[in-house]
Amino acid sequence: MFEDFNVQGLLEGKHAVDIAKTFQPDVAIIDIALRDTDGRHLCNAIKAEPLTAHIPVILITATIEDENEVPCKPDARVLKPFDIEDLQTLVFKLMNKN
Repeated sequence: MFEDFNVQGLLEGKHAVDIAKTFQPDVAIIDIALRDTDGRHLCNAIKAEPLTAHIPVILITATIEDENEVPCKPDARVLKPFDIEDLQTLVFKLMNKN
């Protein structure tokens, strides 16, 4: 089950909100462990910006998170390792909510 997605990949989060403002993704998939920031901070920045607040955010992590460490409210969380078809189903579900 492969689809034709238009993807914008980033290795660092420092320009992600600005890119999301112009790219306007249907869903943002963000790893918590980014090179330059915690993905939870990026999730909060996307949700706080009026031009991107509507974008569903999926946080991906390899560890169980401590919610008190960096509170954020993603639309979904995915624990690594994950099944790509399960992730794709989640993406479609979040896209259809909008």
